[in-house]
Amino acid sequence: MHYIVETNNTAFLNKKIIFLQGSPVLEDVNGIKTGRLSGIVAHYTPRFLRKNTLPSWETNCLEDWEEKVEKVSKETLKEDMAAIGGIPPWVVMYFEKLLYLSGKKTVSDIFPSFSLFVYGGVNFSPYKNVFKKLIGKKIDSIEYYPASEGFFAYQDSQKEEVFLAVAIFAVFTTVAFAKIGFHFGEFMGLPVRIDSDLYDQAKSHAHAERRTISGQIEFWAMIGKAALDNPDLPIDFVRDLMIAKGEGKSLATPFIPQSKH
Repeated sequence: MHYIVETNNTAFLNKKIIFLQGSPVLEDVNGIKTGRLSGIVAHYTPRFLRKNTLPSWETNCLEDWEEKVEKVSKETLKEDMAAIGGIPPWVVMYFEKLLYLSGKKTVSDIFPSFSLFVYGGVNFSPYKNVFKKLIGKKIDSIEYYPASEGFFAYQDSQKEEVFLAVAIFAVFTTVAFAKIGFHFGEFMGLPVRIDSDLYDQAKSHAHAERRTISGQIEFWAMIGKAALDNPDLPIDFVRDLMIAKGEGKSLATPFIPQSKH
Protein backbone atom coordinates (compact mmCIF):
# COMPACT_ATOMS: atom_id res chain seq x y z
CA MET A 1 0.00 0.00 0.00
CA HIS A 2 2.89 2.39 0.70
CA TYR A 3 4.10 1.81 -2.84
CA ILE A 4 0.71 2.54 -4.42
CA VAL A 5 0.20 5.70 -2.35
CA GLU A 6 3.67 7.02 -3.18
CA THR A 7 3.76 6.15 -6.90
CA ASN A 8 0.06 6.07 -7.77
CA ASN A 9 0.85 2.95 -9.80
CA THR A 10 -2.07 0.53 -9.70
CA ALA A 11 -1.78 -0.79 -13.25
CA PHE A 12 0.03 -3.94 -12.15
CA LEU A 13 -3.01 -4.99 -10.11
CA ASN A 14 -5.02 -5.43 -13.31
CA LYS A 15 -2.34 -7.47 -15.05
CA LYS A 16 -0.58 -10.73 -14.27
CA ILE A 17 1.58 -11.21 -11.17
CA ILE A 18 3.92 -13.99 -10.10
CA PHE A 19 5.76 -14.73 -6.87
CA LEU A 20 8.19 -17.60 -7.27
CA GLN A 21 7.83 -19.84 -4.25
CA GLY A 22 8.16 -23.36 -2.92
CA SER A 23 5.40 -25.95 -3.15
CA PRO A 24 2.30 -25.02 -1.11
CA VAL A 25 1.62 -28.70 -0.36
CA LEU A 26 1.63 -29.34 3.39
CA GLU A 27 2.73 -32.55 5.06
CA ASP A 28 1.22 -33.95 8.23
CA VAL A 29 3.98 -34.74 10.72
CA ASN A 30 2.61 -36.13 13.98
CA GLY A 31 -0.58 -34.15 13.53
CA ILE A 32 1.26 -30.91 12.71
CA LYS A 33 1.00 -29.30 9.28
CA THR A 34 4.47 -28.59 7.94
CA GLY A 35 5.77 -27.11 4.71
CA ARG A 36 7.97 -24.55 3.02
CA LEU A 37 7.48 -21.05 4.37
CA SER A 38 7.04 -19.45 0.94
CA GLY A 39 4.63 -22.22 -0.03
CA ILE A 40 2.52 -21.69 3.07
CA VAL A 41 2.25 -18.00 2.17
CA ALA A 42 0.43 -19.09 -1.00
CA HIS A 43 -2.50 -20.18 1.15
CA TYR A 44 -2.90 -16.62 2.42
CA THR A 45 -2.69 -14.62 -0.82
CA PRO A 46 -5.34 -11.86 -0.68
CA ARG A 47 -8.45 -12.78 -2.64
CA PHE A 48 -8.23 -9.71 -4.88
CA LEU A 49 -4.79 -10.87 -6.11
CA ARG A 50 -5.57 -14.54 -6.68
CA LYS A 51 -7.35 -14.06 -10.00
CA ASN A 52 -4.23 -12.48 -11.52
CA THR A 53 -1.58 -14.58 -9.79
CA LEU A 54 0.47 -17.20 -11.62
CA PRO A 55 1.52 -19.99 -11.93
CA SER A 56 -1.32 -22.49 -11.79
CA TRP A 57 -1.81 -24.44 -8.58
CA GLU A 58 -0.68 -27.67 -10.27
CA THR A 59 2.59 -26.10 -11.44
CA ASN A 60 3.18 -24.47 -8.08
CA CYS A 61 2.96 -27.86 -6.38
CA LEU A 62 5.83 -29.36 -8.38
CA GLU A 63 8.77 -30.41 -6.21
CA ASP A 64 11.42 -30.69 -8.93
CA TRP A 65 12.77 -27.14 -9.27
CA GLU A 66 14.09 -27.44 -12.83
CA GLU A 67 10.79 -28.89 -14.03
CA LYS A 68 8.94 -26.16 -12.15
CA VAL A 69 10.98 -23.33 -13.71
CA GLU A 70 10.36 -24.82 -17.16
CA LYS A 71 6.58 -24.98 -16.66
CA VAL A 72 6.36 -21.60 -14.92
CA SER A 73 8.23 -20.04 -17.82
CA LYS A 74 5.97 -21.61 -20.43
CA GLU A 75 2.83 -20.59 -18.52
CA THR A 76 3.89 -16.97 -18.15
CA LEU A 77 5.59 -16.49 -21.51
CA LYS A 78 2.28 -15.73 -23.22
CA GLU A 79 0.95 -13.51 -20.40
CA ASP A 80 1.25 -9.77 -19.75
CA MET A 81 3.33 -9.93 -16.57
CA ALA A 82 3.49 -6.65 -14.64
CA ALA A 83 4.86 -7.62 -11.23
CA ILE A 84 7.38 -10.37 -10.48
CA GLY A 85 8.74 -11.38 -7.11
CA GLY A 86 10.86 -13.98 -5.38
CA ILE A 87 14.28 -14.80 -3.99
CA PRO A 88 16.89 -13.33 -6.39
CA PRO A 89 18.65 -16.61 -7.33
CA TRP A 90 15.27 -18.19 -8.13
CA VAL A 91 14.22 -15.22 -10.24
CA VAL A 92 17.53 -15.25 -12.13
CA MET A 93 16.89 -18.88 -13.14
CA TYR A 94 13.35 -17.95 -14.20
CA PHE A 95 14.49 -14.95 -16.26
CA GLU A 96 17.25 -16.93 -17.97
CA LYS A 97 14.77 -19.67 -18.89
CA LEU A 98 12.37 -17.06 -20.32
CA LEU A 99 15.11 -15.60 -22.51
CA TYR A 100 16.15 -19.07 -23.67
CA LEU A 101 12.60 -20.08 -24.61
CA SER A 102 11.66 -16.77 -26.24
CA GLY A 103 14.90 -15.88 -27.99
CA LYS A 104 14.51 -12.30 -26.70
CA LYS A 105 17.39 -10.22 -25.35
CA THR A 106 15.74 -8.87 -22.19
CA VAL A 107 12.80 -9.66 -19.94
CA SER A 108 11.30 -6.26 -20.81
CA ASP A 109 11.15 -7.34 -24.44
CA ILE A 110 8.98 -10.28 -23.33
CA PHE A 111 6.88 -8.36 -20.79
CA PRO A 112 6.52 -4.68 -21.83
CA SER A 113 4.23 -4.04 -18.83
CA PHE A 114 6.77 -5.34 -16.31
CA SER A 115 7.06 -2.44 -13.86
CA LEU A 116 7.56 -3.84 -10.35
CA PHE A 117 10.11 -6.28 -8.97
CA VAL A 118 9.73 -7.54 -5.38
CA TYR A 119 12.62 -9.41 -3.77
CA GLY A 120 14.26 -10.39 -0.50
CA GLY A 121 15.79 -13.18 1.52
CA VAL A 122 19.42 -12.74 0.47
CA ASN A 123 21.93 -9.94 0.02
CA PHE A 124 20.91 -8.30 -3.25
CA SER A 125 24.19 -6.51 -3.98
CA PRO A 126 25.83 -9.40 -5.89
CA TYR A 127 22.72 -9.67 -8.10
CA LYS A 128 22.16 -5.99 -8.88
CA ASN A 129 24.10 -5.81 -12.15
CA VAL A 130 22.78 -9.21 -13.24
CA PHE A 131 19.19 -8.01 -12.93
CA LYS A 132 19.90 -4.73 -14.71
CA LYS A 133 21.15 -6.70 -17.67
CA LEU A 134 18.35 -9.29 -17.61
CA ILE A 135 15.49 -6.80 -17.19
CA GLY A 136 16.86 -4.27 -19.68
CA LYS A 137 15.19 -1.14 -18.30
CA LYS A 138 14.76 0.73 -15.04
CA ILE A 139 11.73 -0.39 -13.05
CA ASP A 140 10.46 0.08 -9.50
CA SER A 141 11.52 -2.44 -6.90
CA ILE A 142 10.55 -3.30 -3.33
CA GLU A 143 12.94 -5.15 -1.05
CA TYR A 144 11.60 -7.02 1.97
CA TYR A 145 13.31 -8.66 4.93
CA PRO A 146 11.97 -12.11 5.78
CA ALA A 147 13.54 -14.46 8.32
CA SER A 148 12.76 -17.77 9.95
CA GLU A 149 11.14 -15.95 12.85
CA GLY A 150 8.84 -13.80 10.73
CA PHE A 151 8.39 -10.97 8.27
CA PHE A 152 10.39 -8.13 9.81
CA ALA A 153 10.56 -5.22 7.39
CA TYR A 154 10.03 -3.93 3.88
CA GLN A 155 11.12 -0.99 1.75
CA ASP A 156 8.34 1.58 2.02
CA SER A 157 9.71 4.24 -0.34
CA GLN A 158 11.08 4.43 -3.89
CA LYS A 159 13.01 7.57 -2.97
CA GLU A 160 15.44 5.93 -0.55
CA GLU A 161 16.62 2.43 0.35
CA VAL A 162 15.35 2.20 3.90
CA PHE A 163 13.16 -0.38 5.62
CA LEU A 164 9.98 0.02 7.63
CA ALA A 165 10.12 -2.43 10.52
CA VAL A 166 7.11 -4.61 11.26
CA ALA A 167 7.81 -4.93 14.96
CA ILE A 168 4.76 -6.96 15.98
CA PHE A 169 5.92 -9.99 14.00
CA ALA A 170 9.24 -10.14 15.81
CA VAL A 171 7.48 -10.61 19.14
CA PHE A 172 5.12 -13.47 18.42
CA THR A 173 6.34 -15.47 15.45
CA THR A 174 9.08 -17.54 17.09
CA VAL A 175 6.55 -19.35 19.28
CA ALA A 176 3.81 -19.43 16.64
CA PHE A 177 6.06 -20.83 13.91
CA ALA A 178 7.42 -23.49 16.25
CA LYS A 179 3.89 -24.69 16.96
CA ILE A 180 2.84 -25.07 13.34
CA GLY A 181 6.07 -26.57 12.07
CA PHE A 182 7.38 -24.36 9.26
CA HIS A 183 10.51 -25.48 7.40
CA PHE A 184 12.94 -22.70 8.25
CA GLY A 185 15.91 -21.58 6.20
CA GLU A 186 14.36 -21.60 2.75
CA PHE A 187 14.67 -17.85 2.31
CA MET A 188 18.39 -17.96 2.87
CA GLY A 189 19.10 -20.97 0.68
CA LEU A 190 19.24 -21.97 -2.94
CA PRO A 191 17.07 -24.56 -4.68
CA VAL A 192 19.01 -27.82 -4.91
CA ARG A 193 18.24 -30.66 -7.30
CA ILE A 194 18.10 -34.00 -5.45
CA ASP A 195 18.08 -37.43 -7.06
CA SER A 196 14.54 -38.86 -7.02
CA ASP A 197 15.69 -42.13 -5.41
CA LEU A 198 17.39 -40.20 -2.62
CA TYR A 199 14.24 -38.12 -2.14
CA ASP A 200 12.08 -41.26 -1.88
CA GLN A 201 14.46 -42.80 0.65
CA ALA A 202 14.48 -39.57 2.67
CA LYS A 203 10.68 -39.50 2.64
CA SER A 204 10.52 -43.06 3.97
CA HIS A 205 13.12 -42.48 6.70
CA ALA A 206 11.60 -39.11 7.61
CA HIS A 207 8.26 -40.76 8.36
CA ALA A 208 9.89 -43.50 10.43
CA GLU A 209 12.16 -41.13 12.35
CA ARG A 210 9.58 -38.37 12.76
CA ARG A 211 11.35 -35.72 10.72
CA THR A 212 10.37 -33.59 7.77
CA ILE A 213 11.84 -34.65 4.43
CA SER A 214 14.14 -31.63 4.32
CA GLY A 215 15.07 -32.29 7.95
CA GLN A 216 15.99 -35.88 7.10
CA ILE A 217 18.23 -34.85 4.22
CA GLU A 218 19.86 -32.20 6.41
CA PHE A 219 20.41 -34.84 9.11
CA TRP A 220 22.14 -37.15 6.62
CA ALA A 221 24.28 -34.26 5.36
CA MET A 222 25.35 -33.42 8.92
CA ILE A 223 26.34 -37.05 9.56
CA GLY A 224 28.30 -37.15 6.31
CA LYS A 225 30.18 -33.94 7.08
CA ALA A 226 30.95 -35.04 10.64
CA ALA A 227 32.17 -38.41 9.36
CA LEU A 228 34.48 -36.75 6.83
CA ASP A 229 35.80 -34.38 9.49
CA ASN A 230 36.41 -37.33 11.85
CA PRO A 231 37.44 -40.28 9.67
CA ASP A 232 38.68 -42.33 12.65
CA LEU A 233 35.24 -42.44 14.29
CA PRO A 234 32.77 -45.26 13.43
CA ILE A 235 29.82 -44.00 11.38
CA ASP A 236 27.33 -45.45 13.89
CA PHE A 237 28.98 -43.43 16.65
CA VAL A 238 28.77 -40.26 14.55
CA ARG A 239 25.09 -40.89 13.86
CA ASP A 240 24.27 -41.48 17.53
CA LEU A 241 26.22 -38.34 18.44
CA MET A 242 24.18 -36.27 15.97
CA ILE A 243 20.93 -37.69 17.37
CA ALA A 244 22.01 -36.95 20.95
CA LYS A 245 23.05 -33.43 19.97
CA GLY A 246 19.61 -32.77 18.52
CA GLU A 247 17.74 -33.99 21.59
CA GLY A 248 16.56 -31.56 24.21
CA LYS A 249 18.00 -31.88 27.70
CA SER A 250 14.62 -33.01 28.98
CA LEU A 251 14.86 -36.09 26.74
CA ALA A 252 18.39 -36.99 27.77
CA THR A 253 18.96 -40.05 29.91
CA PRO A 254 20.58 -39.01 33.20
CA PHE A 255 23.80 -40.72 34.21
CA ILE A 256 23.37 -42.77 37.39
CA PRO A 257 26.62 -44.20 38.77
CA GLN A 258 26.49 -47.83 39.73
CA SER A 259 27.21 -48.56 43.39
CA LYS A 260 30.12 -50.84 44.13
CA HIS A 261 29.40 -54.17 45.80
